Amino acid sequence: MRRTLPFEIIIAPGNTPGAAAGNGLVINRLGYRSVKIGLAAATVAASSSIVAKIQHGDESDGSDMADFKPDGDVISTGTLSTSNTNSSVDVDLSGAKKYIRIVTTTTGTAPSFSTYVALGDRAYEENFN
Repeated sequence: MRRTLPFEIIIAPGNTPGAAAGNGLVINRLGYRSVKIGLAAATVAASSSIVAKIQHGDESDGSDMADFKPDGDVISTGTLSTSNTNSSVDVDLSGAKKYIRIVTTTTGTAPSFSTYVALGDRAYEENFN
């Protein structure tokens, strides 16, 4: 039996597979009130790390993106390391602009990684923000 969720959820990749650290894919989040961003790596070398943060903007090409800081602090995942290879964070998008993206930063030997974006709470009208 298939379970019907009470609200629409969309899951999208946050970066191009195999891409290096930097700016991820630009995602139209219009109408969605929340997002879970995630970061995962198979292995992280000693003395290396990776972290992902969320940015937002009005332009579909990402040219005006800036860090999303609703409470004055950058919203980011936990830092991945040799002992922590998976991290995610739930984000309330109230006040965010139309487009979002994940930006990753690495130190040391850059690991292979994946990011994802799970948009939720679409139970709001199209112009909700």
